[in-house]
Amino acid sequence: MWSIDSVVAALPPLRLVGTCVSVLVIYVCVKRRPQEIGGWLLYYYIQLYIGVIGAVISFFLTFDPFLPGSWDSSPDEYPWFIISTLLGQLALPAQLAVAEKLRFSRDARWLQWLRSFLWVDLALSVTETGIDSRFFPDALLLDALSILWPAIWIPYFYFSKRVKRVFKISEGDMTAV
Repeated sequence: MWSIDSVVAALPPLRLVGTCVSVLVIYVCVKRRPQEIGGWLLYYYIQLYIGVIGAVISFFLTFDPFLPGSWDSSPDEYPWFIISTLLGQLALPAQLAVAEKLRFSRDARWLQWLRSFLWVDLALSVTETGIDSRFFPDALLLDALSILWPAIWIPYFYFSKRVKRVFKISEGDMTAV
């Protein structure tokens, strides 16, 4: 089973890798700005793919806490752990599916769905933060990041000129708003 100490010990090399990947992603997004799916929109999709991959890897590397037997010392906390962890983990693949359908179809109806999923993601993140503040305070930093993700992308998908252009939303089209 992993611990905070093992995660902290792994941080220096992970920070270097994370920094290199971040610089590469930003470079690619800037270079693709003239493309339809470029700039911040491309950054959203890359972040979404990396998030799903990271969630899957994290799930398999830290599978023990999902087993009830690993909570023998505090069995009352097990259901709260499952709720605070799995809700966000299950929402991410659903968001990916909707975002991909939007990317391929360019249909503004899927944009409505994506916006809805981002709002649900925000609500789930706030719920997770409430649970974690009571039962798992060590997770609050990650909770802050999970709130930050939809808090940034919700306004982007409502107000971005690129989103309106790529997904063919006219200024007067209120059905997609």
